[in-house]
Amino acid sequence: MKNKNIFYDYKNINKYRTVNYCPNCGEKLAPRDDDFQKCDNCGYVNYVNPQTATAILITDGEKYLLGKRNSENVKNGYWALPGGFIEFKEDFLTAAKREVKEETNLDIKIDKIINVSHNFLNKNLHSLVIVLHATVINGEAKAGDDISQVKWFNYGEDMPEMAFDADIHIINYYYQKNPKGIKIDET
Repeated sequence: MKNKNIFYDYKNINKYRTVNYCPNCGEKLAPRDDDFQKCDNCGYVNYVNPQTATAILITDGEKYLLGKRNSENVKNGYWALPGGFIEFKEDFLTAAKREVKEETNLDIKIDKIINVSHNFLNKNLHSLVIVLHATVINGEAKAGDDISQVKWFNYGEDMPEMAFDADIHIINYYYQKNPKGIKIDET
């Protein structure tokens, strides 16, 4: 059985990212037998971990919100759920609200976690994505940040060209399964 929470756009993962020198002492990093790199001078180990991100399914009944990506990094011109990487200083809820505000100009209420997925987007990028469900509490949808267009789509109609298989799965999963999810307590 194929796992529905792991999505591959790229299968040949780069086990060493593009780090050549130790961030602690500046010496050249050497490969180890366990797929990591180590600095022989100070002992630093370059662990290659996934980056954490959020994706937010914003709904209004049978409608869901997507943004058309205007990004030089990944999937320019394709549609996706709002979202992005969690910054070091943020928790996942703050990151989700920030990304939605930056990309859509909307303020949201997050009510639950509906999924968690892995994405292998290119040879250097493996992300662990917390997928949240939200509704709009304020604002008018307007494209910003990495998005050139924001649009509500009706579930059941053809989806536009989507950037990520994970987003297609999430939208269908939400409307077909009506997941209870894990409630968010923002007290």
